[in-house]
Amino acid sequence: MKKFIFLFFALCVVSAYNLYGEIYSANNFESLENVVIEISGTSSAKIVASNNYSIELPVGNYTIEAYYLENGKLVLYSKDEVYISSDSKYDLILFHPSEFETVIYSGEEIDLFDVPKKKIAPVLCYIALIILGVIVFLAGHLLSKGGGEEEEGEEKRKGMDEDGKAVLRILKENEGRMEQKELREVLKWTESKTSLVVGELEALGYVKRIKKGRKNIIKILGGAE
Repeated sequence: MKKFIFLFFALCVVSAYNLYGEIYSANNFESLENVVIEISGTSSAKIVASNNYSIELPVGNYTIEAYYLENGKLVLYSKDEVYISSDSKYDLILFHPSEFETVIYSGEEIDLFDVPKKKIAPVLCYIALIILGVIVFLAGHLLSKGGGEEEEGEEKRKGMDEDGKAVLRILKENEGRMEQKELREVLKWTESKTSLVVGELEALGYVKRIKKGRKNIIKILGGAE
């Protein structure tokens, strides 16, 4: 019996699970590069990740803090509490620090030299000029079709049902984003109806749904504003 108990605890100690996910900016849901991720709790770790991250952790409760820096200054930040008991996907969504009551951060606490600095090769400048020229050419060509596309977009917007319009209206009233559960409670809809309407809006390109643990965060996109 003692051997069994010892083996059980030994397995708990050595077992590690993969915590992984993508890293987004809450402003536009674009992927972020060179994000400093600090994990504390049952175990601790500190990594620099781009676009996505992956790290092995033993079973336990953890606090995940993510920092996005520009020129050594904190621009975006997130803090999440998670429990790990199996391989888990958890997307990190970083907000402006002002959206948190307090952010304990000091530039000295993060080794900036750990963050790879990007170097723009001269050849990239030439490529950018070529691309710009192509864009200018295509813009002139597409202007003639622009009117038709605008009409098509307007028809699509007109074809949106009242449920979809209600979702967009509420999102606009809440700074363009909110949890799907909160949205459902405001509209007093069933979970299935809310999921269906949000799915239709996502297919039309009006919103983006990001999975964060067991929660879904609905973010309105530029075309719907």
